[in-house]
Amino acid sequence: MKIFMACDHPLPPELYGGIQYYVLKLAESMQTAGHQVEVFTPVRNPARYPFHVNAIRPYGILFAEGTLAALRTYPLGYFRMLHGLQDRLHNGSKCDILHAHNPFIAGNAGRQIIKETGVPAVLTYYGWDTAENHLHHVGITWTERLARLSLKGYRKIIVYNQMTKEALGERFDLNQDDIEVLPLAVDTDFFKPNIPGDWVRQKYNIPADKPLVLFLGSIGKQKGVQILLHAFKELLPKVEAYLIIAGNGPFREGATQLSSELGINRYVTFTGGVPEEELPAHFNTCDIFVNPSLDDCYSLVVLEASACGRAVIGTDHPIMLEEYAGSDPDHIMLCPRGDSSKLAQVILELIDKPKLRLTMGEKARQKVEARHTLHQYRDSLLTIYEKAINKK
Repeated sequence: MKIFMACDHPLPPELYGGIQYYVLKLAESMQTAGHQVEVFTPVRNPARYPFHVNAIRPYGILFAEGTLAALRTYPLGYFRMLHGLQDRLHNGSKCDILHAHNPFIAGNAGRQIIKETGVPAVLTYYGWDTAENHLHHVGITWTERLARLSLKGYRKIIVYNQMTKEALGERFDLNQDDIEVLPLAVDTDFFKPNIPGDWVRQKYNIPADKPLVLFLGSIGKQKGVQILLHAFKELLPKVEAYLIIAGNGPFREGATQLSSELGINRYVTFTGGVPEEELPAHFNTCDIFVNPSLDDCYSLVVLEASACGRAVIGTDHPIMLEEYAGSDPDHIMLCPRGDSSKLAQVILELIDKPKLRLTMGEKARQKVEARHTLHQYRDSLLTIYEKAINKK
């Protein structure tokens, strides 16, 4: 099968983030399985990838700097993505399926291509906010209006949880039969337990015998980094522990300043971006992984940490509650969103209970192997592709 994928953002290592990292791994997996993959994305060095990349001229990062930046970025990004797709499809290149990752630049450019060529197409809708807005009876937001423009042009819409499927169907008047739930997945051969990580502690001068908590991801207020820092302030009088905050983002400078104001910077390390090949070692060296996000709470890093056999603390976001409803309480611990005191209590509990951490890590790995492997995702996605191709 020949697959065209369109992604709004540059792929790693040019830019690290959940969606683009996901596209990278999915394209690699499809290529390994014998399919032809071309990815349309604004990268500067397309030759570094093991699959064909159609480099779109960079146009900035959508939504990286707020609403005004998005409004400036969107038109330029849309026309450059559209031109890239048109150039390939109108000059003899054909594909069996077009897969747009996100409904904004890639999604709307793909919708125009569908009108021009009739190519079968699917779209993965990663947005967390639609389910949350629907749950709280919030009106259609401007970003949702933009997303809605593209969705009706696709034969299948892919979401990663039932809550988002129901929200999309009702808010955007979509046929539920056209929305497929496909849970997120990780490369369990890459993210796995027992990968040596002592060098990570040595690199950042963290004592080998002290508890280590890890946050890894985009550093933004919506990711709850400030909540985690306040929790650590409450935790330190009770136990000597250390915190690594790995990643970059718009709140990194603010988080660094907050750490200093709280008087905890001796125990907190900001690493900046972590190269892909070093991610498993960072997960394996920590005792506890914390995802304090206020919005995107069932993110890829939760699965990556789980695949590495780590004890994970998340938040009580409705999507997290859906995913783990009825599961063994030893599998993951969920805290009220925005509650730094409760988060501090749960971190302390896990520090004091190493056997519980071990049990949680083992069960987390088992859950990922049972439901969230990249091979499972790829095979299920190929089935969805076939449904879209055969749909009249």
